[in-house]
Amino acid sequence: MPSDTVAQIIAGTEWYKTTSGLISAFLGIVGGGGVVAVGVSSFISNHLASKAIEKKKAELSQETEKLKATLNAELERLKGEISRETETHKTKLKKFELIQSKEIDAATELVKLVRSIYPTRSDPDDDWHEACTRVAMQLDAIENSIDEFLSKNTFYLDNEVRGLIKECSDLAGTHKYPQFDPEDPVSADAVAGVERMLEKLEAAEVKTIAYIRG
Repeated sequence: MPSDTVAQIIAGTEWYKTTSGLISAFLGIVGGGGVVAVGVSSFISNHLASKAIEKKKAELSQETEKLKATLNAELERLKGEISRETETHKTKLKKFELIQSKEIDAATELVKLVRSIYPTRSDPDDDWHEACTRVAMQLDAIENSIDEFLSKNTFYLDNEVRGLIKECSDLAGTHKYPQFDPEDPVSADAVAGVERMLEKLEAAEVKTIAYIRG
């Protein structure tokens, strides 16, 4: 605040008016009314005003320093809070990127698994029933492959997809061909189980690809 402004404030106070009045009255009593009285009155008034100004400036300086300290403390608090939030966001982002990468890997492995299980024609005259019969004869190995896939990727699969693949494992285990007697014919129930398994595998693949692309 400018010194002349502070002086104007002080000059308007009751203290200043009272002090000036007392000085003037004193000089009047002792007979001072001339140049000496005016000089003394002016000197004393200026001296008192200067003291008041210095006191006011000191008070304002202290208040300013307190305000600076308060603002600096608040600034440091905000900086710390922002820093913590930034680190939390970075951690979450890294975790998200890792999980997303694992989900893509799981989807890729699922597609390979489905392709390895799905029947292919070994003869132009093959029909779907014959193809499923050949798959039924491999259900023991297929069950192991599905279980291995689930053990590795369960955490990164959608709940619905995980359920579908688990059902495929159950179907393979229920209808797997009796390896101890390879001469036994594959039952119609086993072929029907293979067909259901293939449908569920295909559904799991479609849902997984849609999830990754979405």
